[in-house]
Amino acid sequence: MNKRIITLIFALGLIFSPSVAHAELFTAHNINSQAAVLVDAQTGQVLTAKNAEQRLPIASTSKLLTIYLVELAIKNGDISANQKVKIDQATATLSNTALLASVPVKVGEILTVRELEEQALVASSNAAAYQLAVVVAGSHSRFVDMMNAQLSKWGIKNAGFSTSSGLMNSDLAAAANPKAASSAENSLSARELALVAKKTITAFPKLLEITKQARIVTPSKNGNVTVKNTNMLLTNGRGYQFEGLKTGSSPTNGETLVGLTTLAGRRVITVVIGNSLSTDGIFDDTITMLNEAKSKVQVATLAAGTRVRSTVVKYAPQTTKYPLVTKGTATLFVQKSGATHLTVATKRQFKLVAPLKQGHLVATESVRVAGNQKLSDSIDQATMPKVKLVTKHAIAEVALPVRWYRNVMEWISAHL
Repeated sequence: MNKRIITLIFALGLIFSPSVAHAELFTAHNINSQAAVLVDAQTGQVLTAKNAEQRLPIASTSKLLTIYLVELAIKNGDISANQKVKIDQATATLSNTALLASVPVKVGEILTVRELEEQALVASSNAAAYQLAVVVAGSHSRFVDMMNAQLSKWGIKNAGFSTSSGLMNSDLAAAANPKAASSAENSLSARELALVAKKTITAFPKLLEITKQARIVTPSKNGNVTVKNTNMLLTNGRGYQFEGLKTGSSPTNGETLVGLTTLAGRRVITVVIGNSLSTDGIFDDTITMLNEAKSKVQVATLAAGTRVRSTVVKYAPQTTKYPLVTKGTATLFVQKSGATHLTVATKRQFKLVAPLKQGHLVATESVRVAGNQKLSDSIDQATMPKVKLVTKHAIAEVALPVRWYRNVMEWISAHL
């Protein structure tokens, strides 16, 4: 066959053959949402995923990033949680707009930053998110710039957020972001949205005291009102205990849910994006994903003192290799059948010279699921577990004449 034809066929094969950038511990079934991912909240390890890299509108789950930046401003001393905020005209208008409002407020009404946070997270108030943006940055458009900058800092490039609430930009009417198209919607992939959730609860875990509330009593233009959390899994977790986090509803992409619960004793983040079947679809998909995970994955721990490998030690009494063991433990999810245990990912050659004390630190290495490195995929590789490798025993040094003899023999071996 002509070489050019062979080359063309090979090239076409590369183009059209599926490429797998990530691998998960199991494949989720019966997920009706457009995209989904289930990750360990501490390590970011991906347990399962569906279409998790396609960016889709995420609606009000955008408020997780808004609240992250509010909390960051509080931490930095720029604002305070108890700071009193006077409601401006744009916020009041948005809070009284049909289909976009959950807690109506009036111009000049006074709420604290914390009350606005509760309205944004529990009642999913778009107006509260807008007002918080103005409080933090001075203007809504500058706050959106901060959102995009923070995403970029986390490695989420070119996200192009346009609103603090997750509304379509045109929904803000006169307060719309002039830097974005009127039809712009905040969009992230399921992996990226899970990373936003992970970063937020890791940096500010006390926010869970807000997100886990099934209802709040909050100020409105009609006095204090009781508002229910839009996350129905808080009151009916179907066998799981949820601590939040946030729902969203897009007119173009359906319902979205970011959840936080416990699986096998570890916190996990659930994300489902784009369910248009029903308002309950996001909750059904979340439970389906968790139930399948319960049947297919388990937690494994690499124990302290586990022998990882052996290495030659120069000037040691024996010319054989000496064992290196782990100091400390590490935990990851593994498969219940297949890749069922953990290992330390190291192929480095260590140049050790006696004498060495017992427990001498040799290296710090990453822990992986044994058998397939791709099964250790994480949305945040920096938080995957590492362990220290140390010498199992003290290693003495041979006498000076023996060292000289070995050096001579090494030279002869290398040069003759």
